[in-house]
Amino acid sequence: MLSASRAGLLVLPCGEYDACAAVSDSPLATVLGVPIAYLGFLAYLSLLAAALGRSFVPSRFSILLRGGYVVSGIGTLVSAGLIFYSVRILDAMCPWCLASAAIMAALFTLHAGMAMSLPETARKDVDGAVIGFGLSGIAAALLWHFALAEMRPSYDVATLSRMSARELAPADAPTMGDAHSKIKVVVFSDMLCPACRQTLPVLEEIVRKTPSVSLVYRHRLLHDASRSLAIASELAHRSGEFWKCLSLVHQSRGPDDALGNRLAKASGIPEARFLAEVKNARSLASVRIASDETVAKKLQVNSTPAVFIVAEGLPSRAVSPLGVERLLRSGAYRRLLTR
Repeated sequence: MLSASRAGLLVLPCGEYDACAAVSDSPLATVLGVPIAYLGFLAYLSLLAAALGRSFVPSRFSILLRGGYVVSGIGTLVSAGLIFYSVRILDAMCPWCLASAAIMAALFTLHAGMAMSLPETARKDVDGAVIGFGLSGIAAALLWHFALAEMRPSYDVATLSRMSARELAPADAPTMGDAHSKIKVVVFSDMLCPACRQTLPVLEEIVRKTPSVSLVYRHRLLHDASRSLAIASELAHRSGEFWKCLSLVHQSRGPDDALGNRLAKASGIPEARFLAEVKNARSLASVRIASDETVAKKLQVNSTPAVFIVAEGLPSRAVSPLGVERLLRSGAYRRLLTR
């Protein structure tokens, strides 16, 4: 079913959250350019071939059973990892992915039961393979857990729950779209962050498609060269050129000593004024950036991009960048947008 959906042969019903689409569009949906759904389909075909082989070639029963054991075990481990990724990173749960994982786990259990019927000598071979696979699986699961901890940092939920909408999305911050929109997508970003460079165009496109949603940009400086660029962007913001300035940074090949000057010049800001602002820690631009940094540190934002949703009548919440559009189409957020 998932392979047919990936090939465009059918559209799977996934409920109002479009969780299958979120999983299908995620970075882990392909391995070396091959959709992982196709690899799962090949795994099922290999298990079917092994089952037929055991029926028609009894002399190969033991080796085919071991092969099925390994394939179903790997399939179970990968499926569990993908479900963990979809829940922890994408805030999504695809029912078809869950069904596929359940089937693969059942096949793994079936192969375990079949192994018990083997002669003792053959069973020892299977047991050795199972023990080795089990230890490898535990190691892989631990590595997966720590990788996810790095990919999706945790924020201070208690502080977020106490923070007012005005503090999280201040009126003087650069905003794309209607400043009085019902829903605000707040992104803490570093102008030199590669991940932010990929994420922000996606968020900007959501705002362009959804008039009742605005995008609020806040600074979280994580690179040494970022401060001068942030100063230039704040100066550009005063003349309504912030998003143009941000686009120029993202189009650049990387930081250099003159990039801040070029940004200021492109925004019509005299070089002398720009340099004075950079040196003055009490300038309006510096104070604005420091305010963003203070809020980011309160929330324990230690990596970028960090995305939060502020909506009328709803508690503010953190969301993964890939999950913003899906979240806006679900539940209370969708109802708020259609009022």
